[in-house]
Amino acid sequence: MATCMKAILFPGCAANDLVQGLGDLWFRILNKIFTDVDYLKERICCGMPFLLSGRYEQAAKCGEKLLSFVENYDILITGCPSCYRMLKYFYPEKLGISSKIEVLHLVNALYDSIRTKKITPEKPVRIRVTYHDPCELCRHMKICDEPRYILNSIPGLDFVELEMNRSESTCCGGGGLMRVLYPRISQEIAISKILNEVAPLYVSAIVTSCPFCKYVFEDAINFIGSSIRVMDISEIVLMAIGG
Repeated sequence: MATCMKAILFPGCAANDLVQGLGDLWFRILNKIFTDVDYLKERICCGMPFLLSGRYEQAAKCGEKLLSFVENYDILITGCPSCYRMLKYFYPEKLGISSKIEVLHLVNALYDSIRTKKITPEKPVRIRVTYHDPCELCRHMKICDEPRYILNSIPGLDFVELEMNRSESTCCGGGGLMRVLYPRISQEIAISKILNEVAPLYVSAIVTSCPFCKYVFEDAINFIGSSIRVMDISEIVLMAIGG
């Protein structure tokens, strides 16, 4: 990853509409990594919901529209695993849409930057956390070890694994179109994970790398009145680098 290349952040619908301020958080940390990075402010969907509902033609139209806005950039970064999988895999493999732009998930950028010492987590973050693997990011796109490298690089952080982790991780309850089609069941799945998997670890926070997972978990936590926080991985890295 060449940090001198021209980059753009594509936040996606979940970060734009469901998790207030998350896109701005991602942009702050990307400004510490890239010398030239922009923020795509246009509200454009990657097309994943259309793909999941079988509307391939509409999904392709979303993809072509999105790529027309970013064609002058070298790297596109998103913090959304669904957008990442859509851009990286479904566009070329299922929709026949090609682009020269390099596509990264934010975790890729953080991992490379910490590994090469472009950014250095030096400030201790003294909390106990666990990590939830988003289905799209780990099970489908095989980005499982990189978040753990990032968390283990943070001084003072007490990181403990869920019993079911990496490709064996259970879903937050928001996978596919579950949240839209079956919202009550989606919430019950999230509550079950928090009570049966997370709470027994006595952690202060769940860290994840997906805005939709964050949204679903926060809704469940508010519903049951838990004090557990849900943190995006960029938030905890910013705490460690003094951002």
